[in-house]
Amino acid sequence: MSFPPALLGSLLGDELDHAKIDKPVLMLYDDQITRCAALLADECREPLIGSRLYGENLTTALTAALFTTQRTQGLSRWQLRQAMDYLEGHMMQDISLEEMARLAGLSQSQFARLFKVSTGMPPYKWSLDVRIKRAQELLVLGEESISAIAIQTGFADQSHFTKTFRRATGATPKDWQRKRKL
Repeated sequence: MSFPPALLGSLLGDELDHAKIDKPVLMLYDDQITRCAALLADECREPLIGSRLYGENLTTALTAALFTTQRTQGLSRWQLRQAMDYLEGHMMQDISLEEMARLAGLSQSQFARLFKVSTGMPPYKWSLDVRIKRAQELLVLGEESISAIAIQTGFADQSHFTKTFRRATGATPKDWQRKRKL
């Protein structure tokens, strides 16, 4: 199974975000869907010879799970997209729950609760994870100092970045970077 970008573009038109072709973002959180999607992604990356039936069954299971999941409990698709775009666009700033709730047309408490239902984590944690993942990308490139990466990913200083990074990954940025270069 493959999804060529040209075909996706013809099917989705303006809805296709070319920047996310290589890094899709799941717009809802459900353990069954997440597991089926992970298994299908693994199968697409390294298909087993003669395993067409397995891939087709995974596709069927994923489709069934998507259509049976109660999505009305979380944010609507447009609300979640607004929130994620806001979080990604304001990564280096102090993010306001009030502003995100306003964009979604909800109270702060409603927004926070529905965001967690939709993504599996509160807005602050999701934002922090995005910042840590961006920092990891920059660390792998190895072109910037740790203090520069801290500032680029919205941390007040290197010390705050190091503490937060260690809490999230179990290693300091330097140790994490060193392990990736071996």
